[in-house]
Amino acid sequence: MSEPPRGIPEIEIKLRLSSADDGHRRLVQAGFILQEPRALESNTLYDDAGQGLRRRGELVRIRRYAGRVVLTYKGRGGEQPGKVAGSRHKHRPELETAVADEAPLAAVLTAAGLIPVRRYEKYRSVYGRAGDPGLALLDETPLGEYLELEGTPEWIDRVAAELGFGVADYITRSYLSLHQEEMSKRGCGAADMTFDAYREGAGQTRD
Repeated sequence: MSEPPRGIPEIEIKLRLSSADDGHRRLVQAGFILQEPRALESNTLYDDAGQGLRRRGELVRIRRYAGRVVLTYKGRGGEQPGKVAGSRHKHRPELETAVADEAPLAAVLTAAGLIPVRRYEKYRSVYGRAGDPGLALLDETPLGEYLELEGTPEWIDRVAAELGFGVADYITRSYLSLHQEEMSKRGCGAADMTFDAYREGAGQTRD
């Protein structure tokens, strides 16, 4: 039996921002241009009843963003050394495909034994710079504002420094992991990370 496709490595870090305006200002000063305007991104994770994908560090997701629907599979992640001494980056093999309609895709996943288990949202703005091998993603989440840098390790380290961040600022955890930690601190169940859930008191975490 042949091995399943390994996917394209996704290499990224997150950086905590004081506000979306702070992130926009840093990016513009570094020469980045808005490529895709701010839009709501809604994600639904699918797993089997025993959460086998989650236990293996894998992920199947339907993402809705700016009128597009994308099916994503991510394999187990890890860390990868960068050029800056001590820097680390999150990297995961990833497979993606766009689909025209979410409903039949969700039906196929359900027929295959996968069910929706968690939802999370964010507003995302995409920035780029001519000739750069990466993207800067400005995310406004129920947890607060973050900047994601996706590209080669060398590019990530260089751009993070240009934006005024050091290696100690790198975050490699997922938004859901950060959300679950926040819920645990507050003694809450691991609710969906949606803006409505936070408005209804799932976690008043903005600082």
